[in-house]
Amino acid sequence: MKIAALIFSLVALTGCLQEASDPKTSLSSDDIHNGENLKIDRLFLQQLSAKSVMIKWRGNADRVRLGKSPSKLDLVFTASIEEGHRIAKVSNLDPDTEYF
Repeated sequence: MKIAALIFSLVALTGCLQEASDPKTSLSSDDIHNGENLKIDRLFLQQLSAKSVMIKWRGNADRVRLGKSPSKLDLVFTASIEEGHRIAKVSNLDPDTEYF
């Protein structure tokens, strides 16, 4: 069984404010922080399967954005906080697909 290829960058973890936004829109320049106020440390991918993954990190980013193209990160997963870590449960991925 092939596992979906997941490529994550610091852009995918956005330390955006807790304001409402439409997750179906493309990533805007307002969502990119160029690392100034974004602290991400100890990034882990856990419980990988063909259709899901749990992403765990420490820092102030509060959600994960990913998509099938670097210019369209249209999937948004909000993180919960457990034991000092942020955890985003990413699901409904297409098997054998590269995500950015």
